[in-house]
Amino acid sequence: RIVTTRLIDIKEVFRRLDPERVGVLLEPGMNRIAENIASELSLGWALESPAVFVGINAQGNSFVRSFTRLLQDRITDVLDLEGMIVAALVKDKRVLVDLFQECGRAELKFIVDTGLYLGFLLGLVQMAVWLVFDPWWSLGVGGAMVGFVTNLIAIKLLFEPVEPKRIGPFKFQGLFLTRQKEVSKAFATFLRTKVLTSENLWEEILRGPRSGVFFKLLCQHIDDKLLPSIPGRLAEASVGRERLRSVLQSAIARGLSREICLVHTYADDTLRLEEEMREKMSRMPSPEFERVLHPIFQEDELT
Repeated sequence: RIVTTRLIDIKEVFRRLDPERVGVLLEPGMNRIAENIASELSLGWALESPAVFVGINAQGNSFVRSFTRLLQDRITDVLDLEGMIVAALVKDKRVLVDLFQECGRAELKFIVDTGLYLGFLLGLVQMAVWLVFDPWWSLGVGGAMVGFVTNLIAIKLLFEPVEPKRIGPFKFQGLFLTRQKEVSKAFATFLRTKVLTSENLWEEILRGPRSGVFFKLLCQHIDDKLLPSIPGRLAEASVGRERLRSVLQSAIARGLSREICLVHTYADDTLRLEEEMREKMSRMPSPEFERVLHPIFQEDELT
């Protein structure tokens, strides 16, 4: 929940999209959709008129701009960002493992190195004890105690003290917490490039659990904005108004799913999700930031 509650305001992020720019980018796609609609309704002749084609082009552009504004206002109704992130991490466990390996690379190395050196020193103590006290269970119990103490000391050094503490000229803080800016950058980069891409966001909108709301909004917007702009004589010349409405809704829904790829590069650059997460995470209070990685190691502290 850290991403959706502390790092990303999805409404604020989507408002960065410029409806005018989205309309321009989707213009070739809307033209293809218009051709498909004309073909399905046997109205291809209408597109042969330059005046009609220009009018349809303008209507399509206007429709995209207004629908983009509508989505910006209703984005939380059509996109479950928290559910999307959880589903991505649960679906492929390697993504979750890679995320924490990327963010905790230095910490994991520290635990390994600490285990090597502390384990060696404690092992010497155990060997000395074994020379004078050698019951059958000593090696097993002693080895377990060495492993537990080594692990506990290493993890404590990573996350404690949470807040910086000074003793004379020296400042002490958990090693993970001293890397807040570095970890924030790694976390934001990984999540943006592996999970929160424009392609994945639109996949969630178009085919996720709230896609029904999206297509209901789309069809209603077609009824409100696009259908009234089509001259009645054109709509009724070989097709009825209801038939036109049905074809418009189905063709635009299918076409938009196919043509949305035209905006991916622009959306990835404009939403600035990586920058947003990195900046907010790097400013987190230490106790809150400590909860990012510490839960992964808590089981080791108890077992």
